[in-house]
Amino acid sequence: MFVSFVSFILMIHETAIIYRAVRIGKNAVICENVIIGYPTAEMLRSIRKGVRTAEKGEERRERIRGAAAEGGEKETVKTAERIEWGGEESEGEGGEGRKLRTIIGDNAIIRSNTVIYRGVEIGDDFETGHNAVIREGTKIGNNVLVGTNTVIEGNTIIGNNVRIQSCAFIPINTRIEDDVFIGPNAVLTNDKYPLRMEEPLEGPRIRRGASVGANAVILPGVEIGEGAFVAAGAVVTKDVPAWTLAVGSPAKFLPLKEHLNVLNRIRKRE
Repeated sequence: MFVSFVSFILMIHETAIIYRAVRIGKNAVICENVIIGYPTAEMLRSIRKGVRTAEKGEERRERIRGAAAEGGEKETVKTAERIEWGGEESEGEGGEGRKLRTIIGDNAIIRSNTVIYRGVEIGDDFETGHNAVIREGTKIGNNVLVGTNTVIEGNTIIGNNVRIQSCAFIPINTRIEDDVFIGPNAVLTNDKYPLRMEEPLEGPRIRRGASVGANAVILPGVEIGEGAFVAAGAVVTKDVPAWTLAVGSPAKFLPLKEHLNVLNRIRKRE
C-alpha cells in the first residue's frame, strides 16, 4: 500500500523507512522496503560504543546497589546518556563539519529494497532498480539511473545523464562525469594492494561520454578518457586516451571506428 501526500504528489510505500534529516522532492515514488537516510558506519560505531558504555554503567550501578544493601559504598549513580539516531549528527571528530543530510530531487523512482545512506545528495529524475546500495558522501547529478544490485561505496561523484547498469560495483573515491555508460557487472576498483600496503584509496575517473562494457574491470586510479569505449570483459590497467577503444586483458588500445566517434546519447526519461 502506498501512502500519498497529495500536496506535492509524493508516493511512499508503507514498508519504506525514512530516517530523519531526509529531504525528498516532489513527484517521487518510493517502493517497498526502501531505506533512505540509513546511518553511516561512523554513526553505527558511535552507537555501539554508547551501548557498551551503558552496559558498563549498569554493571557499576549493580555493584553500588549491592554495596549499599550491605551498608557499604554510598557513591552517587549517574544515568547513562541516551543515544538517538536523530538529524543532528555531523561529520568528523567531535561532531565537527557539515551536518549530514540526505537530499533527493524531484521525480525520483526508487525501487524495492534500495538503501540510500545518510549524507547522500541526488539531483532530479533519479531512478534505481531493485536492491541498489548508495553509501554516504556520494553526490549524484540529474537524470541518473542506478541499476538492480549495483553498489556505490561512498565519497563518489557522479555527473548528469549517467546510466549504471545492474550489478556494477563503484568503489570509494570514484569520479564519473556526465553522459557516461557503465555496463552490467562492470567492476571499478580503488585499492592496488589490498591488505598488503597502506596507500590512499583512489577509484577510477571516467571522463565525459565514455562507455564501459559488461564485465569490464578497471584498476585503481585509471582514467578513461572522454568518449573512450571499454569493450566487454576488458581489464584496464592504465589510462585510456580519449576517443579510443580498449580491448582485451590486459587491455590494448585501438582507434574508435567512425560510427562510434560520438558522445553517448542518453535521453531524459519520461
